[in-house]
Amino acid sequence: MKREQLEVFKQWFTEYVRPFYTTDDEFLNQNIQLKECHTHRVCNEMRQLAAALKMNETDTLLAETIALFHDVGRFPQFKQYRTYKDTISENHCLLALKVLGEHRMLANLDDGERAVVEKAVELHGEKELPKLDDRTSHFAKMIRDADKIDIFELLVKNYRILAEEPEKFKWEVEFPDTPECNREIIDAVLNNQRIGYEKLKTVNDAKLLQLGWVFDVYFDYSLKQIYDRGYLQAIINLLPKTEDVKKVTGHILTYTHERIGRPELMSDKRYNDKIEKLRNPERIARYEMDRMMQTCLNGIETKSVLDVGTGSGLFAEAFFKKGLVVAGADVNPEMIAAAKDFVPTGRFEIAPAEKMPFKDWSFDLVFMANVFHEVDDHVQTLLEAKRIAVKRIAILEYPHKEQPFGPPMHHRLKPEQIRDFAKQAGLETLKIVELTNVNLYLMDISS
Repeated sequence: MKREQLEVFKQWFTEYVRPFYTTDDEFLNQNIQLKECHTHRVCNEMRQLAAALKMNETDTLLAETIALFHDVGRFPQFKQYRTYKDTISENHCLLALKVLGEHRMLANLDDGERAVVEKAVELHGEKELPKLDDRTSHFAKMIRDADKIDIFELLVKNYRILAEEPEKFKWEVEFPDTPECNREIIDAVLNNQRIGYEKLKTVNDAKLLQLGWVFDVYFDYSLKQIYDRGYLQAIINLLPKTEDVKKVTGHILTYTHERIGRPELMSDKRYNDKIEKLRNPERIARYEMDRMMQTCLNGIETKSVLDVGTGSGLFAEAFFKKGLVVAGADVNPEMIAAAKDFVPTGRFEIAPAEKMPFKDWSFDLVFMANVFHEVDDHVQTLLEAKRIAVKRIAILEYPHKEQPFGPPMHHRLKPEQIRDFAKQAGLETLKIVELTNVNLYLMDISS
């Protein structure tokens, strides 16, 4: 398969979806947009998974083609039935094959590629995969994983809306949002069993079922993404704190840790020292807290701060004491729990810097201290900060020189590296302020 073919497929997809939007049906438009955006995100997840698996270009293109087409049946399904429930409409996977066949979209692929695409699309929504040849099985597993990663994102977002702003919740819900959890669901999860939707009786049952998806994630990379982005913990936080639920969620986290490694082993760059060390007075003194914070705030009117990589909430707490509304994000659940203890009124979320559950333009200042050198994707981290920040992004990092404290040299970033990352993220203005032991990188957001 060639890149030119994928570009043709992308153009067709855009033109195919466009007529499903109308000028007088907001409900239809919202649901069509939901699946169109989902498709593009799954394509992105598929590209990242292919890169993690070190697939060649041809197979990467084929994988993205599967992602592009996997839900193409959803658009006629919703237009005709006004539901995404296959049980009361049509099987959306088979409907996708029908659409692809009617438009002869796969006609120019060779027989082997066509068969892989068709089978992966057909089976991506099945409860489990049947026996397949190794190549077809590989791609079928990829689309199921990529699809799940994005569905986790959507579920967490909408579960939060249901819990916090139920009047704004727009999804179809066929179960009551009551505290009960079905004993069959609990037992199935504890036994690492897949769960049929017919067993669900409450929204909490659905949450447990979705936590149980970890047993159906094929690639360790995919499971690591689900864990690192905080999806599991976010759903756990929205479940009742009964002994049965604690047992189930503990089992889920134990299984996940065993497959991908304990949180502190996920990356050799992740800083996971004890809270006492993070709040050591000698360490804090190096930051010149008052001078550093004043430099971050100079020239802008600031009412709110998001502390990315918040750790124990040291900097969030300092900004809070200045009278600012604060929130924080970190990949370590233990650190998030500590931050909540130090700043009980703050909102703290388990999430990586590259993908955080905060609204666009929701904080005047996005602040990162000693975390930017740790992230997996520097440009995406800045793009995410730019999405959230109203006025400024401030990054605190140790300079690129030998010091008897701070991260090792091979983890430190040069100023020109940070400037290049900022430029790639569309942040043209970068001011560097050198403090005694650390540097501040200030990026103002263009209005």
